[in-house]
Amino acid sequence: MYYIGNITGDVYIRMLNHLGKSCDSFHLVEPIGDSSGFPSDLPPVKQKLNEYLCEKRRVTSWAGTKIRVREEKRKAIEHIYKCCKSSVDKLSAYDSFLDIENQIDVAFLKENQCIIFTISHERIVMIEESFWGDFFDNTDCALSQSQKF
Repeated sequence: MYYIGNITGDVYIRMLNHLGKSCDSFHLVEPIGDSSGFPSDLPPVKQKLNEYLCEKRRVTSWAGTKIRVREEKRKAIEHIYKCCKSSVDKLSAYDSFLDIENQIDVAFLKENQCIIFTISHERIVMIEESFWGDFFDNTDCALSQSQKF
């Protein structure tokens, strides 16, 4: 896994297009699910993606994060979406993976392997380098190797 920085503008859009062609699903996780049920008023990004929603569940772990909770209502809410060109196009309205929604974590999966994930409150984006090949050559993206995640 690699940390990656400077994902904005054209690089962000190119990444979304690449992910949309290759991945099976993407996950949006609200780390603080502080209501006893799922919210009835969906934030704008989830309203736009509603037709692609495959599953919604409460979780204590997701890509890059594990939390401890004492109450069910404190678990995070994970939204799992079908990944395709039209669903990913909805995310192109944002400036980066970290701007999709306040404090929301994002992950893209291909055949159950996590390709990219964010830890939004830390402003971290991690990628699986074998998926990307030379994609980041000739970009301003800063890659640095991490310890095993």
